[in-house]
Amino acid sequence: MFSQNYNIDSPADIERHAKQLENYCLNDYLLELCQEKTYSSDNKNKGKLGQLVEEILFNYKPNSRKEADFSSARIELKVTPLKKLKDGKLTIKERLVLSLINFHTVVDETWENNSLFPKLHFLLLMFYLHENKAPLDLIFKLITLWKPSESDLAIIRKDWQFIIDKIKAGKAHELSEADTNYLGACPKGKDSTDVVSQPFSNIKAMRRAFSFKTSYIRSIYEDLYVQNSNRVNISKIGNFEELIKSSFAPYLGKSLDFFIKVNKINISRTNKHFNKLVIDAFLKQQFGGTSEEINEFRKANISLKTIVLKSNGIPKESMSFKQIQYKDIVNEEWDDFEINKIHRDGRFLWVIFRINKPYKKQSEVPLTDIILEKVMFWSMPFSDLQIEYKKLWEDTKYKIQHGDYNHFWGSKDNPVGHIRPKGKNAKDLMETPQGTYEKKKCFWINATYIAEQIRKDI
Repeated sequence: MFSQNYNIDSPADIERHAKQLENYCLNDYLLELCQEKTYSSDNKNKGKLGQLVEEILFNYKPNSRKEADFSSARIELKVTPLKKLKDGKLTIKERLVLSLINFHTVVDETWENNSLFPKLHFLLLMFYLHENKAPLDLIFKLITLWKPSESDLAIIRKDWQFIIDKIKAGKAHELSEADTNYLGACPKGKDSTDVVSQPFSNIKAMRRAFSFKTSYIRSIYEDLYVQNSNRVNISKIGNFEELIKSSFAPYLGKSLDFFIKVNKINISRTNKHFNKLVIDAFLKQQFGGTSEEINEFRKANISLKTIVLKSNGIPKESMSFKQIQYKDIVNEEWDDFEINKIHRDGRFLWVIFRINKPYKKQSEVPLTDIILEKVMFWSMPFSDLQIEYKKLWEDTKYKIQHGDYNHFWGSKDNPVGHIRPKGKNAKDLMETPQGTYEKKKCFWINATYIAEQIRKDI
């Protein structure tokens, strides 16, 4: 069933040879071919799987060359894990690391001669199911040759340039995966103390690598299986952000009433999340899809949020997230914290309105008094997330572990976020690790912090 020979110069034959392992593991390959050589079965070293594929399946020694793994065929081999969800479906487990970033040499590269580009011509993607097994026993679920589309490559190029420009500005220590859309600069050291020098600043920066963000590699995997006619691409040259902003430009300073009438949007104001529904209806008219249906949003993990400012420029409400699961957070690690993951590599489209008169309920304000003020793409700065918001999470986790549910941080205790109730009513309770029941609460982003971020956007 398995063959050992392949043409190292032929992309098609390299793919054919690799696809032999679909629904099989490397041990199946070794057993059938009666290989006598023994290999390590350390089930703690899943990173070794890629090396074993190179050595066993393709019969070459792992290397760290700048060129593609199969240089004559211009193919880079990438072995990446899947995880099984509770419903049995498979999805991407993590980002796909492409190559390390050398801060001192990358600033001398151009897009035409950069060290990353050779690894993007063709990727041989080998998706395997992550399980508690030895690397040799892990099952490959999908194997295919893949390359980014021209429209995707245009966005990747912009992402690459953004990262390079930030390093040139002496801000390598401020790099964040949330800065960009598809191509990220992910941490690659042991932890935040594993730092190196950068060329244009004395501040040391975390080691980083170019990677495809989790949302982007997930979209690649999903597109191989799901043909979703509702998904739409809105740009062929990577300028989707500019297209979105320009579509709103004629309405800036105009009322929501004017916006709705001009675009003939028919949505009842009694609907929950009325403002968001209106914006999604507008996106559907302009681009053929809502924020959930636009492919660029899906690939870049961009979420739509509507914000209403008071006359002083501060939102009437802070921004809430899901309720704290008291029994889960006590065993949670920062890297697994949902809000950390949302902001670490996700971005937001903020559509911002202003009401210049006092009010109690927004539903009682005439649409003529709700003004479209600004449209911006936003991501939480790295230091705000990894320092300030992490402090909030650590304090909250500590207090829950010790049964203190009365002294969570408020908005004055942390510049970015706070904890406060988010339940249906005072009787809406949740069980704690101590076996008691407490009011449901959640993590919030401070209204003053949101106002500050809006002011900073130029």
